[in-house]
Amino acid sequence: MSPRAISGIVQTVTDTWQGVTSAGVMAEWIAESTEVADASPTLGSPSIPVYKGDAFVPFGFEVQGDAVNFMQELGNLLVDGAEQLNATAQTTGSGSGQPTGIITALVAAAGNLAADHTGHACGARGGRYLRLAERASAQVPAAGILECESVDHQHVAPDGTTNGC
Repeated sequence: MSPRAISGIVQTVTDTWQGVTSAGVMAEWIAESTEVADASPTLGSPSIPVYKGDAFVPFGFEVQGDAVNFMQELGNLLVDGAEQLNATAQTTGSGSGQPTGIITALVAAAGNLAADHTGHACGARGGRYLRLAERASAQVPAAGILECESVDHQHVAPDGTTNGC
């Protein structure tokens, strides 16, 4: 599954999307006639830069008219090129002149992201970062994940126990 398949898509008319985020509000069960606590959300304002991908294929006017299905095949090639460009950037993109990939972002957030021989993600930080990394590594080819280099890395199992990679 590509990162784009699990992402939201928004339109913008500038070179940076200005969003609004929130962890939501906390609902609670209360007894009748009990004062309700303030559940106002904390709002954040992320900004995401917009990048432009490009492909240019020059061809002669005669080829367009003479080659059977040339324009259709060229269109298919351009779509494939765009999909490959997006998939790579959205997975491992550097964020410099291209989108930041999900693996790149997880590595930056979690420190040293790695995978043990079972494919589970490991990192220098624990808890939620490892669970996020595990979800991402389950959807990314193994080539995009590093192997553990030492037993100092810990794997957090779904039951909360840890073991070295």
